[in-house]
Amino acid sequence: MAARLYVSLSITAALSMMSGAAISRDGPCLGRVEGGQSVRYSLRIPANSLLCLRTDVFLASLQINLRDPDGNIVAEVHPPPNLYGAYSLAAMPQRAGEYTLEVANGQPSSQWAAYEIRLIELRGRIDSDAHRLDAERLLNRAIDTVGSVPTAEAAAAALHACGKDPDVLCQARASFVTGLLYLHANQYREADRAFGHTLEFQTHNDYLEAAVLNQLLLTKTKLGDFAGAAGVAIKAVAASEKAGSPNLKAIAHSRRAGVHRFLGEDSEVILESEEAIRIAESAGLDFITTETRVRLAEMLMSHGDPRAEEVAKAALATSRAYRLVSLEAYALNTLANIRYRLGDPQSALDYASQATPLYASGLDLIGQAQNLYLLAGIYSGLRPAATINSICGSVILHDRLCFASGSDNR
Repeated sequence: MAARLYVSLSITAALSMMSGAAISRDGPCLGRVEGGQSVRYSLRIPANSLLCLRTDVFLASLQINLRDPDGNIVAEVHPPPNLYGAYSLAAMPQRAGEYTLEVANGQPSSQWAAYEIRLIELRGRIDSDAHRLDAERLLNRAIDTVGSVPTAEAAAAALHACGKDPDVLCQARASFVTGLLYLHANQYREADRAFGHTLEFQTHNDYLEAAVLNQLLLTKTKLGDFAGAAGVAIKAVAASEKAGSPNLKAIAHSRRAGVHRFLGEDSEVILESEEAIRIAESAGLDFITTETRVRLAEMLMSHGDPRAEEVAKAALATSRAYRLVSLEAYALNTLANIRYRLGDPQSALDYASQATPLYASGLDLIGQAQNLYLLAGIYSGLRPAATINSICGSVILHDRLCFASGSDNR
């Protein structure tokens, strides 16, 4: 029996596109929720069932609760952002009836978050499902321990979460989570092996396959295996299309654009970026749209294409409208570079100066260092040497931080 998930309460204008939406195995439920707000859906579940939902959230963590017909919480998860297919909400409801799925954003009012919820399983319960439920919880817990326990320990816990359970979907998810843990720890070769192993399982689950291929694509790019990444990119795009996930489709095209750029195939970069933007825009995925637009603007700028400024300004407007601070800084820095190349240092200075306080959080050290380098170059023609030396001192400090952390937060 397929479950239908639909909006049961009035919601904000930002989520009006969700009105009347349904969730089934044929497609996901997409939306976004402002800080301090929640959205509720009604879900009809038969008695003695196993329910499994993939709960992807973006930009900020959300709390997702499943409540029984009396309003009691029977399952809850707090998925971290940007995992793409790794976190799940699983439950074994005993009563038939109208359940409520609640998506709550406990962040400040200025911090909104997006989500994609997909039905993976809704079927009659079997004897081994109690173990399956424990395995799903253990896999979520392995993700939650990132940074607090050694990666090898967390990966081992994930890999053995399903035990000897022959459930192929459980075993495949365990392998996938193991790969994500290694990827987060920048252990790319281990991640590459884990994702490759995951694809060997015959799950017949399009969403899982697309999620794995997208992460494998990122991993091979990190390894510098651009030829391998190009082959995976083709599969990732095809699998994401088949899965029907706007998030995965947009990410696949965006990452494929990145591979083309490394291979020097600039015309393909533009085509893939534009496709990613088209998909993201149509699904209301503003964070993906904005970042892809900034990257596209950088590519156009490098070719002297006059469209670069227009694209970057569109990204800036979106980032400000949805309070995407890190992307606003990125867009401002790109606009500063564009104006500087066009021989307009005063406008470049204005954009770069606006970006400076936005980088203060330190979440994008490389972007911060690049912005300081640009400011030093601009000031060389506008300000005394003492000012330049002060800026360059900051650049050196931040550059060391960048290389020490070994990270590229863009």
